[in-house]
Amino acid sequence: MSQYDIYLTPRAWREVKALPGHMRQRLRRDIDRLADTPRPSTSKALDVPPPGVDEEPRPYELRRLRIKSVADRLCRDRRS
Repeated sequence: MSQYDIYLTPRAWREVKALPGHMRQRLRRDIDRLADTPRPSTSKALDVPPPGVDEEPRPYELRRLRIKSVADRLCRDRRS
């Protein structure tokens, strides 16, 4: 059972659905993995300004996750 629930905004969900099939499947697997490993070593915490004085602290952390593509690997292999 997963430790966390992952929620996508409607906009993010539409963007995932608009991707080609192989990219969509890869992205869905990577998103599903976040439920078990919410802070993978390939992610980076985003420096987001704190909420205003009257706002509640954020109960979440924003992170950027770079998903390497096949093209990235091909470019790296060619440089070697």
